[in-house]
Amino acid sequence: MDINDLAAQNDLGSFVQNCQAEFLSRAYLVGISIITSLLFVILVVSRNVDIFIALLLSLGLFFISTAIYFAVFLANKNKELFIYENGFIYVNKNNSIIAKYEDVQEIFQQIITTSVNGISTSTQYKYTIYLKNQVKPISLTNIFQDIRQAGEYIQNKILHHQLPVVLSAYQRGENVKFKDITVNQNGIIIEKQSLPWEQIKNIRVVQGQVLILKERGDLLLNIAAIPNIYVFLNLLYEIMAITKPQTTTPSKGNDIHLNLKISQAEAISGCPEKEVSFSRWEICDECHGLGLDSRGNQCFVCLGEGQNQVMRKIKMAIPPHSVAGDRLTIVGEGNAGRRGGEPGDLYIDLDIQ
Repeated sequence: MDINDLAAQNDLGSFVQNCQAEFLSRAYLVGISIITSLLFVILVVSRNVDIFIALLLSLGLFFISTAIYFAVFLANKNKELFIYENGFIYVNKNNSIIAKYEDVQEIFQQIITTSVNGISTSTQYKYTIYLKNQVKPISLTNIFQDIRQAGEYIQNKILHHQLPVVLSAYQRGENVKFKDITVNQNGIIIEKQSLPWEQIKNIRVVQGQVLILKERGDLLLNIAAIPNIYVFLNLLYEIMAITKPQTTTPSKGNDIHLNLKISQAEAISGCPEKEVSFSRWEICDECHGLGLDSRGNQCFVCLGEGQNQVMRKIKMAIPPHSVAGDRLTIVGEGNAGRRGGEPGDLYIDLDIQ
């Protein structure tokens, strides 16, 4: 039977997207090209290896990596994912799994970014889907075309179906389970640790981690280990909005305080351009701080937070005759403000080595 006929027979609605296994994706080509080029440069600069040998080693790495990728492609070339408005069809050779979004029990999201010498080479996306009537999960990786968009679409559909259910269970006083995490009206229970709502100041997403800001020390949770992460985060946001109502008044971003080590020579003579690296919260470029995309869904980049934590590098001047404990202030280089508020400031305390 034709796939579209199969979708119509199972009331999956209109067609949205088709994901097929692809050979030599753009992310792979960019990543392996950067790695092999860096290997070639390192071998040549070391002067211990002849240029011809360095070229052979680099090409060898490229072809071995390509062979491994080709083997993965062969193992997945007969797999396809057809996404529809009400569900999806996963084809593996001659076997087809038909599922509606309400049939999904759990979906795990894993995003891995690899880098070489600080240069981001590739980002791998993996979605593992557990269905209510299936023992073996469906695994979707970067081998499929446009898997990121497909994963976001499926997760938003699951969010639409599951959030009202878990929110209703929470309001009835029941425990809502997300694997090792329990959410109820008293707070969040992570294994044996209990966090009452009154102790939780805010919840953010930072580089693949859920950051729970609390009164004494912060807590990081790995997103890859939390099933239905969109549902989990939106449930927490709904609860936080009730327990800690947000004001619409613009607020200035938090200041950042850093200690900067400089040499004795730099302290005496000064330094016109001293590079400083630090992490700060910035307005999300995708949703411009709204937390929502153009369709009103949760922003997939900041997951509704409106801000992302990014690494920032600036160059600043160290004045001559500086002494330990001197504080330099850079206005507007702190964390981004909320609801259109001004950013905070950056304070740098000098520490002379």
